[in-house]
Amino acid sequence: MIARAVLLATALALPPVLPAQRVIRARVTPIVRTDVLVDRGVTQHVGGGAVIPAGYQLRVALEGGAGLTRRDGEFRPSARVDATARFLFDPFRERRIGLSAGGGAGMRWERGERPRPVALVLVGVQGAALGRWVRGVDLGIGGGVRLGLTLGRPVPGRR
Repeated sequence: MIARAVLLATALALPPVLPAQRVIRARVTPIVRTDVLVDRGVTQHVGGGAVIPAGYQLRVALEGGAGLTRRDGEFRPSARVDATARFLFDPFRERRIGLSAGGGAGMRWERGERPRPVALVLVGVQGAALGRWVRGVDLGIGGGVRLGLTLGRPVPGRR
Protein backbone atom coordinates (compact mmCIF):
# COMPACT_ATOMS: atom_id res chain seq x y z
CA MET A 1 0.00 0.00 0.00
CA ILE A 2 2.82 2.45 0.88
CA ALA A 3 4.69 1.46 -2.29
CA ARG A 4 1.61 2.34 -4.39
CA ALA A 5 1.27 5.71 -2.66
CA VAL A 6 4.95 6.51 -3.25
CA LEU A 7 4.65 5.48 -6.90
CA LEU A 8 1.52 7.62 -7.36
CA ALA A 9 3.15 10.63 -5.67
CA THR A 10 6.26 10.26 -7.82
CA ALA A 11 4.21 10.01 -11.01
CA LEU A 12 2.22 13.13 -10.10
CA ALA A 13 5.39 15.08 -9.23
CA LEU A 14 7.07 14.46 -12.59
CA PRO A 15 6.45 16.93 -15.42
CA PRO A 16 4.17 15.58 -18.16
CA VAL A 17 6.97 15.86 -20.76
CA LEU A 18 10.62 15.64 -19.88
CA PRO A 19 13.00 17.99 -21.77
CA ALA A 20 14.54 15.09 -23.70
CA GLN A 21 11.07 14.04 -24.89
CA ARG A 22 10.13 17.38 -26.43
CA VAL A 23 9.43 17.37 -30.13
CA ILE A 24 11.76 19.52 -32.21
CA ARG A 25 9.69 21.84 -34.34
CA ALA A 26 11.26 22.15 -37.76
CA ARG A 27 11.83 25.86 -38.24
CA VAL A 28 12.83 26.62 -41.79
CA THR A 29 15.36 29.46 -41.91
CA PRO A 30 16.47 31.43 -44.96
CA ILE A 31 20.08 31.64 -46.08
CA VAL A 32 21.81 33.92 -48.59
CA ARG A 33 25.21 33.08 -49.99
CA THR A 34 27.89 33.84 -52.53
CA ASP A 35 30.15 31.13 -53.89
CA VAL A 36 33.28 30.90 -56.02
CA LEU A 37 33.63 27.60 -57.86
CA VAL A 38 36.83 26.61 -59.64
CA ASP A 39 36.93 23.72 -62.10
CA ARG A 40 37.34 24.10 -65.88
CA GLY A 41 36.72 27.81 -65.36
CA VAL A 42 36.05 30.22 -62.51
CA THR A 43 32.43 30.76 -61.48
CA GLN A 44 30.86 33.38 -59.18
CA HIS A 45 27.31 32.65 -57.98
CA VAL A 46 24.96 34.58 -55.72
CA GLY A 47 21.99 32.73 -54.34
CA GLY A 48 19.88 31.64 -51.45
CA GLY A 49 17.85 28.86 -50.03
CA ALA A 50 16.28 27.30 -46.98
CA VAL A 51 17.79 25.33 -44.08
CA ILE A 52 15.57 22.75 -42.39
CA PRO A 53 16.44 21.08 -39.05
CA ALA A 54 16.28 17.28 -39.26
CA GLY A 55 17.08 16.57 -35.61
CA TYR A 56 19.41 18.19 -33.10
CA GLN A 57 22.63 17.74 -35.08
CA LEU A 58 21.48 17.51 -38.70
CA ARG A 59 20.50 20.29 -41.09
CA VAL A 60 19.16 19.81 -44.60
CA ALA A 61 19.56 22.69 -47.05
CA LEU A 62 18.01 23.36 -50.43
CA GLU A 63 19.90 26.15 -52.19
CA GLY A 64 20.34 27.68 -55.59
CA GLY A 65 22.57 30.27 -57.19
CA ALA A 66 23.21 32.01 -60.48
CA GLY A 67 26.02 34.07 -61.92
CA LEU A 68 28.78 33.99 -64.50
CA THR A 69 31.47 31.49 -65.42
CA ARG A 70 34.70 32.62 -67.07
CA ARG A 71 36.15 29.99 -69.35
CA ASP A 72 38.29 30.22 -72.48
CA GLY A 73 38.42 33.99 -72.14
CA GLU A 74 34.67 34.52 -72.21
CA PHE A 75 31.91 34.93 -69.62
CA ARG A 76 28.93 32.56 -69.71
CA PRO A 77 25.73 32.60 -67.64
CA SER A 78 25.56 29.70 -65.21
CA ALA A 79 23.39 28.40 -62.39
CA ARG A 80 23.23 25.62 -59.84
CA VAL A 81 20.94 23.94 -57.32
CA ASP A 82 22.17 21.91 -54.34
CA ALA A 83 20.59 19.64 -51.75
CA THR A 84 22.88 19.01 -48.79
CA ALA A 85 22.81 17.50 -45.32
CA ARG A 86 25.21 18.69 -42.61
CA PHE A 87 26.21 17.23 -39.27
CA LEU A 88 26.70 19.98 -36.66
CA PHE A 89 29.42 19.45 -34.07
CA ASP A 90 27.97 22.16 -31.78
CA PRO A 91 24.20 22.27 -32.37
CA PHE A 92 23.42 24.25 -29.18
CA ARG A 93 25.88 27.16 -29.66
CA GLU A 94 27.98 26.21 -26.66
CA ARG A 95 31.04 27.61 -28.44
CA ARG A 96 31.46 30.86 -30.32
CA ILE A 97 32.38 29.03 -33.53
CA GLY A 98 30.63 25.89 -34.76
CA LEU A 99 31.96 23.33 -37.22
CA SER A 100 29.91 21.24 -39.61
CA ALA A 101 30.57 18.57 -42.22
CA GLY A 102 28.32 17.04 -44.79
CA GLY A 103 27.53 16.23 -48.33
CA GLY A 104 24.85 16.08 -50.93
CA ALA A 105 24.11 16.40 -54.59
CA GLY A 106 23.67 19.24 -57.00
CA MET A 107 23.09 20.16 -60.61
CA ARG A 108 25.12 22.74 -62.57
CA TRP A 109 24.10 24.54 -65.74
CA GLU A 110 26.27 26.64 -67.99
CA ARG A 111 25.44 28.20 -71.36
CA GLY A 112 26.81 26.07 -74.17
CA GLU A 113 27.21 23.00 -71.95
CA ARG A 114 24.97 20.10 -70.98
CA PRO A 115 23.59 20.18 -67.42
CA ARG A 116 25.73 18.06 -65.16
CA PRO A 117 25.12 16.46 -61.78
CA VAL A 118 27.72 16.82 -59.04
CA ALA A 119 28.33 15.04 -55.74
CA LEU A 120 29.23 17.42 -52.89
CA VAL A 121 31.45 17.11 -49.82
CA LEU A 122 31.48 20.18 -47.55
CA VAL A 123 33.03 21.45 -44.32
CA GLY A 124 31.84 24.66 -42.75
CA VAL A 125 32.45 27.12 -39.95
CA GLN A 126 29.65 29.22 -38.50
CA GLY A 127 30.34 32.23 -36.30
CA ALA A 128 28.39 33.83 -33.50
CA ALA A 129 25.12 35.62 -34.23
CA LEU A 130 25.68 39.16 -35.43
CA GLY A 131 22.40 40.90 -34.74
CA ARG A 132 19.79 39.18 -36.85
CA TRP A 133 22.30 37.23 -38.97
CA VAL A 134 24.89 34.47 -38.56
CA ARG A 135 27.98 34.44 -40.79
CA GLY A 136 29.51 31.28 -42.14
CA VAL A 137 32.21 29.98 -44.49
CA ASP A 138 32.00 26.74 -46.47
CA LEU A 139 34.75 24.88 -48.28
CA GLY A 140 33.95 21.92 -50.46
CA ILE A 141 34.51 19.82 -53.51
CA GLY A 142 31.98 18.73 -56.08
CA GLY A 143 32.12 19.87 -59.67
CA GLY A 144 35.40 21.55 -58.70
CA VAL A 145 36.53 23.33 -55.56
CA ARG A 146 34.09 25.75 -53.94
CA LEU A 147 34.37 28.48 -51.34
CA GLY A 148 31.17 30.00 -50.01
CA LEU A 149 30.26 32.86 -47.69
CA THR A 150 26.85 32.58 -46.03
CA LEU A 151 24.43 34.71 -44.02
CA GLY A 152 21.65 32.87 -42.22
CA ARG A 153 19.01 33.66 -39.63
CA PRO A 154 19.88 32.47 -36.13
CA VAL A 155 17.58 30.23 -34.12
CA PRO A 156 17.87 31.04 -30.39
CA GLY A 157 20.05 28.45 -28.65
CA ARG A 158 20.67 26.49 -31.85
CA ARG A 159 22.95 26.52 -34.91
